[in-house]
Amino acid sequence: SCYNKGHYKAAQRVLKYLKGTSTYGLIFDGKSKEVIYELYTDASFANANENRKSVTGYVSIMADACITWKSSRQSTVSLHTAQAELIAASEGVKESE
Repeated sequence: SCYNKGHYKAAQRVLKYLKGTSTYGLIFDGKSKEVIYELYTDASFANANENRKSVTGYVSIMADACITWKSSRQSTVSLHTAQAELIAASEGVKESE
C-alpha cells in the first residue's frame, strides 16, 4: 500500500544476500558423544549515555556450533549491575525455550 523504491531495493539486497549464502550452514557431524547446549549472557550496565539503559548480549551454542546470538538495548533502566545481569540472563533463557 505504501511501498516505495527503497523497500524494493532493500528486498533485492536481502535476496542477493540469501542467494550468495545459500551454501552456508551449521555442521553437526555426529562425532560428539554428547550434544551439549550452552548459553552465555552478559550485560553492559548503563552503557547508553543518552538514556542510561543497559545492553544485553547472549549467545547459545549447541554441539560446538553457535545457533543464536543477539545484542540489544534493554527496555528498562536498571538501578544496579545485578539487575542488568538478571535481565540479560532472563532474555537469554527466554530465547532458549
